[in-house]
Amino acid sequence: MQFTLMQMEFFLLIIVRTSGFFLFTPFFGSQDIPNSAKAMMAFLFALMIFPGVWNPNVPMPTDITDLTMAAFAELSIGILMGFTTNLIFIGVQFAGFLIGHSMGLAMANVLDPFTETQVSLIAQVYFFLLLAIFIIIGGPDWFVLAIARSFEFIKPGGFVFSEMMAGYIAEKVGYMFTIGVMFAAPLVGSLFIVIVILGFLARTMPQMNVFVIGMPAQIITGIILLMIGLTGISMGFDRLLDTINGITIELLDIMGEAAAHG
Repeated sequence: MQFTLMQMEFFLLIIVRTSGFFLFTPFFGSQDIPNSAKAMMAFLFALMIFPGVWNPNVPMPTDITDLTMAAFAELSIGILMGFTTNLIFIGVQFAGFLIGHSMGLAMANVLDPFTETQVSLIAQVYFFLLLAIFIIIGGPDWFVLAIARSFEFIKPGGFVFSEMMAGYIAEKVGYMFTIGVMFAAPLVGSLFIVIVILGFLARTMPQMNVFVIGMPAQIITGIILLMIGLTGISMGFDRLLDTINGITIELLDIMGEAAAHG
């Protein structure tokens, strides 16, 4: 393939944008995937979409300083796209944390291979359930199409950070906590009832050691409720994942509007 200098700069900016996306998006951003593999995926994907997004009318930087700033802007686009979609998964993990804390499993943490941090056991179960549904319904394909469509909204080097964009990201951060509370509320409320019942039993039968039976009762009740509600939780996750595509398109619309007025 013969590349002109302008095409090479354009191709470099595509690689930077896809790299930022693959580093921070769910599934692709896993710490289990070596950085060299992520770099190869970003390169191959950029090579694949280059013929479709190449536009000779897009002005390219004329010196190394402008090229560095343009590359930083492209990296910001990929990071923001990956971060906003990853908030859905973080919200679900937050729900699992609340449930695990209510079950008395606050100290039962496991290593999350995706982030290499200690997370709640129930949070990890929720995360992998959401990830499995995400893969089954073709979630990775959404991300590939989203990064390809991003070049329709924002041309390379045209990223402009706006106040509307900051407000939208802050709104989605708040939505993350809403997701956590929404999915945790039924089980946390049920476990609270169990705690109240144990409190009444401790008052009516002082000879019963409520601390001995309280912890197993909460854990067993929580596991039973999780098993009973597994179908409903899976359906809720399926509907939740449908919002990822809408969030990505809304973010690209805001980015495109900022780039057009920037």
